Amino acid sequence: MSSSYLRIDSVVADSRSLTVIFSLSEDLNRYFNEPHVFHVEYSQDISGVPEGILVIPFITNVLPIIWLKDAVLQVPKLDRVFYESIPDIKKGYADMSPMLTFKGRVEVSELEEHDVSPSE
Repeated sequence: MSSSYLRIDSVVADSRSLTVIFSLSEDLNRYFNEPHVFHVEYSQDISGVPEGILVIPFITNVLPIIWLKDAVLQVPKLDRVFYESIPDIKKGYADMSPMLTFKGRVEVSELEEHDVSPSE
């Protein structure tokens, strides 16, 4: 079992920006700049977006490192549909790079259900 980890510590969203603060095991430090903050600005208001969806851009950026380093990504909240799609995303990476080994895993404290029906 791997002792490498990346943990989402805080997710802060205001009207048009998202900040994810994270911590990680010493062995993963070389792959990330300090401070360990992921920040995105949006042209649309995101203040009503649930945390489990807000974290998806961050997660999609770090998943390849998690898999290649056989680490654990610790997530407080995540959308269930996205979580269930992670094995397919992982398979896509493995199919593109069959010479690499994609291990690692995602641990989620709370899976969220979201209605994705189009609004009228």
